[in-house]
Amino acid sequence: MDNQNYNGQLMNNQPINNQQPMNNQQTNNNSPKKKNTPLIIGLSIVGIFILGIIVFFIMFSISENQYTPWKSGRVEILGKKIQLPCDVSEFEKTLNTKIINDDIWDGIVRIPKRTGYNSELMFKVNIENDKVTGITINIYPSDADEYDKILEANERNIANKIVFPGNVTSDSTIDVVKETYKTKPINVYYNHFSETIEEMTDDTDGLISSSYGYHDNEWEIEVHTDTNIRKQKEEITEINYWCLN
Repeated sequence: MDNQNYNGQLMNNQPINNQQPMNNQQTNNNSPKKKNTPLIIGLSIVGIFILGIIVFFIMFSISENQYTPWKSGRVEILGKKIQLPCDVSEFEKTLNTKIINDDIWDGIVRIPKRTGYNSELMFKVNIENDKVTGITINIYPSDADEYDKILEANERNIANKIVFPGNVTSDSTIDVVKETYKTKPINVYYNHFSETIEEMTDDTDGLISSSYGYHDNEWEIEVHTDTNIRKQKEEITEINYWCLN
């Protein structure tokens, strides 16, 4: 009996002794997995982030090297082609006009009525180091009675005689402007601002003023519009274009 009890005790104790190291082995095997999982996830996230940055810079480089019309500096005024920036004397000679000095703006160009044009053309110029570096044209909205008290705006039928890079004029739609000036595959230079300047009431149509801009370290162009809220009609009211260097 004692031997049987002794042997039985050994048999009962044996699985207990064998089971203990198996549990320890499982515990030891699981511990590294729990410790390494957050590390692997973290490294994966960092890797994806770095890859995203690399892809972005590659696409940005493609956009940077892509030809965009608004960087060309080429404008056409009353059929005369001008390459900005250019000397003040060259600008005046090309247009057969004189830049008027002004206390507020760098200069104002006023071209009287000519054959084939019903009204005079008037616009501002940016001047740096005796060079014309940019121009600004104001256009009357179709339903406006007056616009800028400092510098008279132009009727639309004369304002469209200034042709900006990419054949953009005051007659262009804003959708055409955005399509012409965007860069691909990333539209990296585009920015937009919009605000309601007049609420629509029973008596008024209401107006939304917007600006669409593109610029890098060398060139900038801004196209301003007014939108008739009631009619949902958006018209270009001002175009600013200049060389930043």
